[in-house]
Formats: sequence, structure tokens, C-alpha cells
Amino acid sequence: MDVSDSASVLDAFIQLDTLELCADIVVNYAGVSGSAKWRDNDERQWMRLLQTNLLGVERVSQAAARRLVAAKRGGSIINIASTLGITVQPGVSAYGAGKAAVMHLSKTMAMELWPRGIRVNCLAPGLFNTAFTKDFEHKHGKTYFDLSLTRRMGEPAELDGALLFLASDASAYVNGVVLPVDGGNHLRGL
Repeated sequence: MDVSDSASVLDAFIQLDTLELCADIVVNYAGVSGSAKWRDNDERQWMRLLQTNLLGVERVSQAAARRLVAAKRGGSIINIASTLGITVQPGVSAYGAGKAAVMHLSKTMAMELWPRGIRVNCLAPGLFNTAFTKDFEHKHGKTYFDLSLTRRMGEPAELDGALLFLASDASAYVNGVVLPVDGGNHLRGL
């Protein structure tokens, strides 16, 4: 599914409908990155990031929620943002603004969908060892790691516990939270 394309999202949910399946746990984890100083960003860069990182969350969440409501089923929607939506770093204005918007959207969705038995929460990962960050240590590593509480990047498996908690009934009374998963680095503005 290409979350930046409304038709692709609709097609994916139609395929689920055809199989008589209803997604009661949805994780919006698609994203693209980009960096440029704010003054150097152009509208195309902003739109590319927002099409996937924000509107993709909106498209998938709306399609899933409509089906859950129609089926009179509860569920859990988990949107993946970033600690860059909480903190401010130079060179990632469009990315950070999009992720901050995902956090706000998640809270609005949580308020509107709670009466229908659908919880919406948001994970805000910090710096993790992924394909997006493979060059990070080479470009920025020493400065970042000198300031970091953890002195390292997170490993993808370290997101599992938080994600499973928000997807499970263990979080049945958790709704509208933004959970940073970053070893506490957001406390230092990282």
C-alpha cells in the first residue's frame, strides 16, 4: 500500500473487505525523511513529507476507523511520530512539523473515536538504528552521542514493548498519549 496515494489505501481496505477481514489493530508506520535548513526547503519537499508522514496517517486511520465503526468493533490505532515532533533540531523543519502534526491528529482522533471503542495513541521514537539513520553517526554522531543520555542509537527491537502494550488490552484505558521511546533523550532536547 502506498499511503501517499488515496486510491492505493482504498484498494488495500477493499481487499480486506473482500476477505471479510476488519483490521482492529492499525499501526501507521510509513514515513519518509528529508533534511534541509528551513530557509532552503521548497514546497515540493514539504508536500512530499506531508503526503506520506501526515496525510498517509489520516488516510489509513480514516479507512480503518470507518470500517471498525460500521462493524461495531473496538480497536487500537497506533501512529508512529518522532521525538523530532517534540523537540526542535535544525535542518528537519518539514519532517518535525509533520511529526508534531501526527501527534496532534492522534489526540483529536482519540477524543472522537473513544466513544466508539477505538483507542488512538502515538509512539514517538528517538534516534534508532535504521536505514534512515545509517549515515547519521558519520555525519553527526560525536556531537549527538556526547549530549545523549544513552550514548547510542536505539535498536528497532526496543520499540516492541511499547508497541505491543499500546496494541494490547493491557492499555485498554490508555488513549490519546504520545509515548516517547528514546532512552530519555527528549529530556535533553535531542
